[in-house]
Amino acid sequence: AALQEVAPIHKAKAKMVHLSNTIREVDTWNTKLETIEDVFETHDIDKIGKEVLALHRSSLSFKGLPDFKERVSQLEGLKDRMEVIAKTRLLEAMDSQNIDKIQHMVKLFGSIDRHSSVGDYFLRSREEYLSSVINSHINK
Repeated sequence: AALQEVAPIHKAKAKMVHLSNTIREVDTWNTKLETIEDVFETHDIDKIGKEVLALHRSSLSFKGLPDFKERVSQLEGLKDRMEVIAKTRLLEAMDSQNIDKIQHMVKLFGSIDRHSSVGDYFLRSREEYLSSVINSHINK
C-alpha cells in the first residue's frame, strides 16, 4: 500500500526533473545561438564544430516540443555554414595529402553527420585533378 502511494510522487518527480533538464537545454540553446555568430566570424573550424556539436546535443532534448522542427532546421543551417568553411580546409588537406589534417577533418565532418560529404569532396577533388592532368597532356 505504501508503495502505491509513493509511485505517483516518484512519477511527478521524474517529470519535474525531465522538465528542469529541458528548460536548462533550452537556455543553453538560446545562449549558444546568441554567441554562435561571433564564433563563425573567427573561421576557427574547431571552435565552430564544438559549438555546433553542443547545439546538436541540446537539440536531442527538444523532441516533442512544439518548435522542435524549427530548431532542427536552424541546426541544419548552421551545419551547412560550417561545412562551407570546413570544405576548404578538407580540400587543402587532401591536396597536400596531410593525413593528420584529413583525419581531423573527417572526424569534424562526422561530428555534424556529414560523412557522405567527405566522400563527395574527395571524388570531386580527384576528378578535377585527373581532368587537369589529362587536359595538360592533350594540350601539349
